[in-house]
Amino acid sequence: MEKDKNFCPICKCNFIDDQPIKLSVTNLYNCSHCGVVFAKPNFHNPNKDFFDSYQVDQWLKYYRMFRKKSHKQFVEKHKELFKNGISVLDIGCAAGWFLDEVKRKFSTAITVGMEPSPFMKDKINKSYLIYWFGAEQLGKVKGKFDMVTLWNVFEHFSDPHKIIRLVTTKIKRNGYLVLSVPNQKGLISRIAYFLARISGGILSMPLEELFQTDNAFGHLFHYDRQSLSKLLGKNDFKVLWCEGVDIVDVSNVRQRLKVTTNHGDEIKQQALATVVAQLTRIASVTDFQDEIVVATRKI
Repeated sequence: MEKDKNFCPICKCNFIDDQPIKLSVTNLYNCSHCGVVFAKPNFHNPNKDFFDSYQVDQWLKYYRMFRKKSHKQFVEKHKELFKNGISVLDIGCAAGWFLDEVKRKFSTAITVGMEPSPFMKDKINKSYLIYWFGAEQLGKVKGKFDMVTLWNVFEHFSDPHKIIRLVTTKIKRNGYLVLSVPNQKGLISRIAYFLARISGGILSMPLEELFQTDNAFGHLFHYDRQSLSKLLGKNDFKVLWCEGVDIVDVSNVRQRLKVTTNHGDEIKQQALATVVAQLTRIASVTDFQDEIVVATRKI
């Protein structure tokens, strides 16, 4: 790869990464300046749906309780961000669980979702206004909002600067942007990167899982607090706070493993579930959780 093509899509600087991590469908590069890890080449397939890669009922069965619990905790813990009559746009809202929690706590809230997947059309609360297209078509959404959220969505975009610029047009003055993304510096992520590097890519399965390379819309970026703050700062957003959250429900890891079907027999499933649960508990205690939530405000 020519040196002049080696630039970071986040901080736009030249970087030196002579030994990218090779995965099955892409390579992972690390920017030495801002710390972000990104996939190149892009392995997105625009002709497929995110949920084509999943058994949707299994996905919903696991994530419904896990995500609704975390959304409830977020709304209650950070109630200072909310008010009666708040307007919220949730991009990539899936089954609308965050909107459910906002509406439950603030009955007068205006809740609007965006979701490109037709799999969710019969899964979401029909009382919400839902735009059935992706973030690239934000210009078609009417009005501006007090809060725009992207829960476990932002890492899938190939041009994060473009998405933030689009989001900016839909946020009211003094409004909030809230992002939830995988944490590149999380405990499980660190172990996955370590195994892939020391093995020369032979032990890359954990990273394949984290980047969802079997999905047509896998993860293209792994951010940490530093790289995410740098990206947001370049787009005139001030980070108010950033906090870690668990990557899985430790009480139900085996159900999470059933969402995908490439983990082999029952003994392997049980062993993997035990390891992931213990690592998640350690990560919570040591503040190395494998997801981060950041709340920002336009400068």
